[in-house]
Amino acid sequence: KAKTDNGKVLTGESAIGKSGEKIQNLWIEPEYVTPNSSALSAIQESEIIIIGPGSLYTSVIPNFLIPELSRAVNSSKAKKIFVCNIATQLGETDGFTARDHLEVFQKLTGVAITHFLTNDNPLPIDASYKQDAITPLNLQGFSGKQISADLSDPIHLSHHDPDKLAKAILKEY
Repeated sequence: KAKTDNGKVLTGESAIGKSGEKIQNLWIEPEYVTPNSSALSAIQESEIIIIGPGSLYTSVIPNFLIPELSRAVNSSKAKKIFVCNIATQLGETDGFTARDHLEVFQKLTGVAITHFLTNDNPLPIDASYKQDAITPLNLQGFSGKQISADLSDPIHLSHHDPDKLAKAILKEY
């Protein structure tokens, strides 16, 4: 569920993703969910945890609204790489900057990110898609490592090229 700045409560992925309203808060019901113990073990054994890319409010953040899972990620010694989306998502992150993506994620999940990966080759997206390319920026006050690389898919302009993304992540490993 989500609450918008206008006080409207939205239920479900479709309603949240298509609302077009700024999301103020996000939560799951039932509130107390027990995460899979194998997932928690994998988190503790990981050397790197990759968060994103994906629909910020409906695919990325909800996973970290399970308190035990967020605590496991925060207590892990692994690098926590937040992969910023290449472009805004219509109805969900209209007008968002790279900073907005990171700040909203950290505010709603409490997860501390150690690395922030952005695309440094934003390609022009046709206006009919109603998406804007997200450009990298210097995040004043971010204590982690900022990484920018060419992550653009030359065919699907609002998506990451999977090979470029993998190379950028492995370079940090």
